[in-house]
Amino acid sequence: MQVYGVSGQRTESTLVSNEVLGKDAFLRLLLTELRYQDPLNPVSDKEFVAQLAQFSALEQTQNLNANFERFANLQMQLSFMSQAASLLGREVEVYDGELGQVIQGKVSAVKLDDDGVPWITVGDLRYPLGNLVGITG
Repeated sequence: MQVYGVSGQRTESTLVSNEVLGKDAFLRLLLTELRYQDPLNPVSDKEFVAQLAQFSALEQTQNLNANFERFANLQMQLSFMSQAASLLGREVEVYDGELGQVIQGKVSAVKLDDDGVPWITVGDLRYPLGNLVGITG
């Protein structure tokens, strides 16, 4: 990728896949460009408006990504909860880490913890849905 420095000279740079130009970096870059521009040849109004539009588009894209991530997490929680709810009244096998063995019993309750992880109650004990080993009845 070609990068033009403040002096206007071309330099070569390779972006690593995890380097992303965020809105803060974009705004700093824009302010630096304005600070060091040639007073006899300033950035034209059209270029400035185009850069502001790019900044706005970048911010909207980041907001969209954040909203999509929240939606995906909620969708996953809903999926886990529906899987756990389908176990109500069924005989299951659950791994008990404290005992180090598989426990068998009927699911009597399902509840989400504060992190959105579903827990099933087998007998008098609660287990995360991930400890489910099998459904026997």
